[in-house]
Amino acid sequence: MTLQISLPDALKQIIEKQAAQAGYANVSAYVEALIEDDLRRSVGQIEAELIKGLDSGQPIEADDAFWAGFRTRYKERLSRSGKP
Repeated sequence: MTLQISLPDALKQIIEKQAAQAGYANVSAYVEALIEDDLRRSVGQIEAELIKGLDSGQPIEADDAFWAGFRTRYKERLSRSGKP
């Protein structure tokens, strides 16, 4: 897959310098590594939140009534936030 992005010259120079200093063969390899690192952090944060949830108290059954209430609370929160 090919992805083209436009960057200001100053930012392009910074990225080229950082890629070279970090030992990457080219800017593409450097950007790919940055994206992969970001994805790993995101997954780690999700896993941490799931573990917090598991450790948060007594388990509850997520039956149809639970999900109906959850959807209602979620829609109310969205309407208060003004987000679509």
